[in-house]
Amino acid sequence: MHGINFAFLSSSRMIGPNFWREVMKTKNIAKLAGLALGLALSTTGWSYTIGSTNVGGLDNIIAHETLPNSGDSTEKAWVESALGFEVTMGTKTSFDCDTACDWTSVDGDESVFALALSSNPLLDYFIVKWGNGGPVKDVDGNPLDSHYLYSNLEEAAYAVIDLDLVSTSKQFTIGRLSHYAEFGGDVPTVPEPSSLILLGLGLAGLGLRKRFN
Repeated sequence: MHGINFAFLSSSRMIGPNFWREVMKTKNIAKLAGLALGLALSTTGWSYTIGSTNVGGLDNIIAHETLPNSGDSTEKAWVESALGFEVTMGTKTSFDCDTACDWTSVDGDESVFALALSSNPLLDYFIVKWGNGGPVKDVDGNPLDSHYLYSNLEEAAYAVIDLDLVSTSKQFTIGRLSHYAEFGGDVPTVPEPSSLILLGLGLAGLGLRKRFN
């Protein structure tokens, strides 16, 4: 099989320097389209299961802080301060996880727990409050924040938390969870993966049309 003589091609009247500039511009457009496609694919995270039930991936910690008390108005004001907009408070449930608890360990990861949420309609944020049995501490014995705020955008029917992201201390267990509360509010619009894919393909098609028309 014969190789391509690029020197000949570059000197050819049919394929001159302008041709190669157009090729490089097209490559840049292809890179941009690939970036959009990659962003679309990256929005799909790892999902956990409990038996045959898909509970979604880990919910994101947005903020954490030790509050002066666990009153509804105090927790609501803190959530609004962290999010930057007004929220409504949904279900609030206390637990005694040393004896009975609705949080269930997911399959294959003993530090990850899921809870079926009960607000109707389902809301986009929730907090968990640690401190059942006294203040919680990290592996070095230092006090941890009492309240953690999560975004619940992947699988709204379940809250999914990882204890190791709060503390890896062996004394820190789901039994230290005092209560959780759900909150709803205006959620910033995030492009769906399908929209990002269409954006990438559109950029590629537009670039090819403009360069070779």
